[in-house]
Amino acid sequence: RVKNFNNQFKRIARQNSTGGKKSGKKGEFAAVLNRLIAAAGGNKNTPKCGSKSSGSGVDQIKNLTNTLQNCSDSIKAACDPSNFPQPNIPVMNACSAKMKSFEEKVNECTGKSGAEACTCWNSTDLASLSGDVKNCSLSSESKAMAVAIKTCISSFGKCRKFEDEVA
Repeated sequence: RVKNFNNQFKRIARQNSTGGKKSGKKGEFAAVLNRLIAAAGGNKNTPKCGSKSSGSGVDQIKNLTNTLQNCSDSIKAACDPSNFPQPNIPVMNACSAKMKSFEEKVNECTGKSGAEACTCWNSTDLASLSGDVKNCSLSSESKAMAVAIKTCISSFGKCRKFEDEVA
């Protein structure tokens, strides 16, 4: 339980960081959008593909333009950590402290042998700490964060894909 909690705690922090980094890159697609508009005649509302103002090439330019134009907002909505499902930080920190105390007590008991080890393993301190950590879990928070970061990465990836089509 302690190892799972610690891993989930670290993963949530890392995913928050990843979201923040992706959100910080939301404006990267403006330059590509401007290049696309310039190459399509300079007017995003009436793009041209060569001399043609209709057809599949123009439709593709419109699709690329619309998608890239919405990238900044869609990435901010999907990746800004303030939009992520955040765990209850005070509870999470309290649980982290309990996990650390429990882990220290287990390590203390592991280092003992004989009757001293038995006394340590059967101590009320260890039993109390064990009861404290039983209620600590980040499973649902971790799952919710995983869904949020997947949405973020997908949104960012979609914009990157359209950017690549322009390049």
